[in-house]
Amino acid sequence: MARFTFRHGIARRQEDGLGNPTFLQKTSAGAYIDLIVSPDPTIFLIAHYDTDYLLIENNTVPHAWGPFTAGVDYWLYWDVDFETGALTRGYTLREPIDQPRAPTSPLPDQHWFDTQNKVMKVWSGNRWVDYLRVFACKYRQGSTIVHSGIGSQVGMNNVPTNAGAILFDPEDKPVQKFRKDRRGQFITTETPLFSQFIRLANFRIEASIFHAKADENIPAHFAVAYTDYNKIKLARNTVPQFPAVGIAAEDMERDEVRAFIASGFVQDDVLWNWSNYSAGTPLFVGPTGELTPNPPQQWSIQRVGIVVDPKTVYVDVKQIILYE
Repeated sequence: MARFTFRHGIARRQEDGLGNPTFLQKTSAGAYIDLIVSPDPTIFLIAHYDTDYLLIENNTVPHAWGPFTAGVDYWLYWDVDFETGALTRGYTLREPIDQPRAPTSPLPDQHWFDTQNKVMKVWSGNRWVDYLRVFACKYRQGSTIVHSGIGSQVGMNNVPTNAGAILFDPEDKPVQKFRKDRRGQFITTETPLFSQFIRLANFRIEASIFHAKADENIPAHFAVAYTDYNKIKLARNTVPQFPAVGIAAEDMERDEVRAFIASGFVQDDVLWNWSNYSAGTPLFVGPTGELTPNPPQQWSIQRVGIVVDPKTVYVDVKQIILYE
């Protein structure tokens, strides 16, 4: 899905203008914590042996965690169910541990990230059980949110990682690998699969992909707009009557039916180099349909995505705004 430089931790969250996290907020006199996603999604990674899962919270969730009692320490986490792939939220009263060897004399619900095998485990009272969990914060004394930082929570920074979203079948069941070791791992958008697209397209299959006929020649990764039913052309900020609906997945010749990406992560190791821009930099439609970090100053402005890393963009098309 996207390339990261760490394993197991928070990759993106809503922040204020000073970089302070604002994605978690107390409510009901501190008895609950809300997850705030407006406008930035919360993105986090869960490591599980040799696989990395990428999870995205796209919606604000009132009372996401709780209820809590004042005077008690809590550690809040996200959890992915091994059977259904469902994302839920919970907490533990025991401070999590990360180390290569199992803690001695653990109490029930002790969380331990096994740094040797790269997996979260929880003591059931009888044995260590694998879980897909990553922590959101510590809620100190049931009154103060102590945020987990961006990056690895278990010391796995400076580790290049391609994390993928879990794939589901038509019955909304997660697709799992067959493994003799019974790890229960899912097939993700990073699991090697054949693609009908050329290598230069090099985008990840979790993106929302549509097909349309090109009304003109369109370069790969330029913004596109609908001109008629199932027909597209370059979106240009100088022609605001045709707002962008996505970006081209590959080079398109006039009258060819090809794919465009309406939303999701797109990675290109050949055509893109956003190394001069920080993660989260907004990208806009330019005068020729190119993606540009420079907001246009006339005609119209439309954000179509954000920089994730030097080779990756998250396509997220917003409403066009016209200049007076």
